[in-house]
Amino acid sequence: MKQTLALLLTVALLLITVHRLPAPISEESPTPAPKRTIKQNTSEDSQRPTKRQTPSLPQSKATPQRNLFDGTWVGDIDQADMGVNQFTLSISGSGTVLEWTSKWGTQTLKVACDGKTMRWNWKGKVLRGSCVFTPNPDGKIAIMTDQSPGFLGMHAFSSTTTFHKVSQ
Repeated sequence: MKQTLALLLTVALLLITVHRLPAPISEESPTPAPKRTIKQNTSEDSQRPTKRQTPSLPQSKATPQRNLFDGTWVGDIDQADMGVNQFTLSISGSGTVLEWTSKWGTQTLKVACDGKTMRWNWKGKVLRGSCVFTPNPDGKIAIMTDQSPGFLGMHAFSSTTTFHKVSQ
């Protein structure tokens, strides 16, 4: 009898202290828009001013993403022993086409853009390198990192600079 009572009390204690699981997660379906009914005009209705009903359109929760890249950007890049040089970036194609101009000339490149960051490799007469360009959400300022291993250990640099958008 004592063993049965002890067993029942132990089971009761375990059941009391068990944590309850949360309710299952379920997706709520949006409430359907009210249906419009169209009445035929009767002679009495035709004398009243009529209000035109416009159906309510469901509002999209996702806002369209602005193109933060396209436009003309200007910035000064510190290229180590080659000095600080001004670059003008003309970006188009939603960040997929780049024309960059400096005192060394102009290059037009097709670049990779994921909607947040542009990436490209560049090649000069002697040097080559890579860049990463990321605009701020305001679309007026961007951060660019430019890196080059140099040539035979000379002219190597890694620079991060701020670019400002000067036109759309």
